[in-house]
Amino acid sequence: MTNRYLFIIASILLAGLFPSRAFMMSSTHYQINADSINVGGVKQTSTHYKSEDTIGEIATGVLASTRYKVSGGYQAMWDYPPGLSFAIGSNSAPLGTLSISSATVASTNFFVSTNAAHGYFVGVSGNTLTFGGHTIAAMGTLDSSHPGNEQFGINLVANSSPGIGSNPAGGQGTAASGYNSANNFKYVSGNTIAQSAAPSQNTNFTISYLGNISNATATGNYATSLTLVATAKF
Repeated sequence: MTNRYLFIIASILLAGLFPSRAFMMSSTHYQINADSINVGGVKQTSTHYKSEDTIGEIATGVLASTRYKVSGGYQAMWDYPPGLSFAIGSNSAPLGTLSISSATVASTNFFVSTNAAHGYFVGVSGNTLTFGGHTIAAMGTLDSSHPGNEQFGINLVANSSPGIGSNPAGGQGTAASGYNSANNFKYVSGNTIAQSAAPSQNTNFTISYLGNISNATATGNYATSLTLVATAKF
């Protein structure tokens, strides 16, 4: 049988939903981001450290409801300015020769963190595997690997059959529904694949890619390019 090859490239697009800002005082050329009424405070520094103190400030702390969050106080600046960090460990995943008798898999990883009050979500978009006018069917619903049948899917958890992948590590991030089931895969362009519902330190996500072919799959070098979009929810 003539060899069939698969090469996946994951490109990254970074996006953030940042809120409009209301400054305490401003003019045409200047603005004061925050002010405070208190009885004292000073900036202290040394060779390796810096601290900023306020004394006698009232109405400090965090107030939250289902839809809103308010951080009160001059030092409540962790949520300001808004930030979103997104990086990819590798932008390619060569699988080599696909087989009718066994699943072919590979993986890449990416990292996300944010101080957004309502966390973030990561979406994926792109076509299934293609070669010329031929395609390998994407797994539109969650399913396990079936060698001998055309399948292309991904997930973001540790799998034992086939053995590939890792669970999200660090921070508050989790794999999204449809992509969080071990030994089951899916791919629908436009789906959310990772998320956090709250501010999160860095989470390491691993995307596992599954490719299966059938006897009817046309011979060729199949490939696709996927785009990941991280969006913070402030």
